[in-house]
Amino acid sequence: MSDISAGQLTQIYNIAKQQGCEFGLIQWLIEKGYLADFFAAPWQRNGYSDTGVDRTEFRRSLCLDPQEVKVSFEVWYTVKIGTGLKTTEDFLQAMGASRHLMTDGADRILYNSPEFTVSETEQIVDLVETSTSDLGFKRGGYLKHIYRQAHSLGLRLCSAEVAPQMCVQWKQHTGVVCNIGMKPIPDPRETARPIVFKLERNHSVKDLYLGTTSAYPNSFSPPTESWVFVKPRK
Repeated sequence: MSDISAGQLTQIYNIAKQQGCEFGLIQWLIEKGYLADFFAAPWQRNGYSDTGVDRTEFRRSLCLDPQEVKVSFEVWYTVKIGTGLKTTEDFLQAMGASRHLMTDGADRILYNSPEFTVSETEQIVDLVETSTSDLGFKRGGYLKHIYRQAHSLGLRLCSAEVAPQMCVQWKQHTGVVCNIGMKPIPDPRETARPIVFKLERNHSVKDLYLGTTSAYPNSFSPPTESWVFVKPRK
């Protein structure tokens, strides 16, 4: 067996649930990699542990752990925050554009979310663009693990102000589609749904399009999906 399938994992989950195991315990067993003990190669490694099982490799097969990566992040874009823009109208006026450059979700955050704040002081922020795969999740990964891995590699989350400021300041002519690595904000209309900003190139007006995407801890990100994080200045 070269890999565990989603069907096999679901079957294990259902059996454990039928036997009275609580969801939290089942989730813990999966995330710790202990279910690898029930499977044969490729997770069996003689002498690797008391059980001879490589639980780390098992976790990687489930997109729970990243591969080891050695990467040096170069600054991709530099943005200025704390410029005095605060409201949706402020940002739209600064863009010199109509509201079609902003989805309803992004509009609601800027207008209605108390969690959208801007810096009171002007700051220069260095950004890096990376992918889920470049962070070590070659088969894709879950948001909570992507954030944890980015932090371990020296990156930090963007403030919520970064995305709309990028729309204002964007001067490049190349296309871009990326999620903003930031603390998720509850959608003002659907408070149980956390979201983060997403930037796309609007080719009809040659500008950036400010949108949002769901950002649950277990939201899955494909390996080629792009993310933007902050590279702290030393």
